[in-house]
Amino acid sequence: MSNPRLSVIVTTCNGREPLLQQAVQSVQEQDYKDLEVVIIHDVSGNVMPFPTHPCKLDNTVYKRSTRPGTKRVGACVNDGLDLAKGEYVTYL
Repeated sequence: MSNPRLSVIVTTCNGREPLLQQAVQSVQEQDYKDLEVVIIHDVSGNVMPFPTHPCKLDNTVYKRSTRPGTKRVGACVNDGLDLAKGEYVTYL
């Protein structure tokens, strides 16, 4: 399997599951399909399970990771960059 052309990094934290679902759905609805979605969950404060209900993505690689402690968006994006395999990278 070849690497995707585009990696989309989505960061989230506790209590943002509805927004995460909307973000993943917006990526899914795009015309361009040669992509992967990398979701980084910043586990801040009380630990809760990683959200598992985002939409299944057709023709995409779907990766997710948790980041212990609260490191904010910048550190989460850096973690996403470590996991991204696309030729181009963007984040939401």
